[in-house]
Amino acid sequence: MLTLRQQSGVMLLEALIGVLLFSVGLIAMMGLQANALATVNETKFRGEAAFIAEQFISDMRNDAAYANTVDPAASPPLFPAATLAETSPYTINASTFPSSKTTTPPTAPAANAAVATKQTYLSQKTAYTMNRFYFAAKALPGAADYAPVVEVTPCLRAAWTSASICPGPTNGLLGADLYGAVVEIQMQWKLPTANPTSEPPKYSTVAYIM
Repeated sequence: MLTLRQQSGVMLLEALIGVLLFSVGLIAMMGLQANALATVNETKFRGEAAFIAEQFISDMRNDAAYANTVDPAASPPLFPAATLAETSPYTINASTFPSSKTTTPPTAPAANAAVATKQTYLSQKTAYTMNRFYFAAKALPGAADYAPVVEVTPCLRAAWTSASICPGPTNGLLGADLYGAVVEIQMQWKLPTANPTSEPPKYSTVAYIM
């Protein structure tokens, strides 16, 4: 049996051990909370990126619907306006980054306007669509360092193969020489609190525009 002298300090030691265990538990809880917050933030901004992409796709489909009514006699249809991906009005790369944000959309001409007038409006509208998407994507946290990427693949008969991403004769969906395009969209962002060496979150999607 321990004497009173031998027991002195035991309660203080127990208290210190209790404080240590509490501190370890508190630090662990703070770490879990930080991880949970990071997950919530990533989910939030991934949802925002998805919304921006869907808005862009919707705008392109509206442009396509208008393009295919500009000149009923046109063959093939006017959308996409270019037959090469690198010259598509929607392609975004280092050579096509818009320098300033356009806040006002162009005014649509009357239904009975000349074809040339409608084609001019279509050119302005596709540029506005691309500009709107670009600056919406750049507004994501830290996205100033990660420009969005948009790649357009017009669906040409000559390009249709068994490996083609275009829906064509190989899977029986289309038979036109030029009709629609496949659009691949990618956005990246990074929170200020993220590890500088970590890979930025990425959102990618593919849409068929006709």
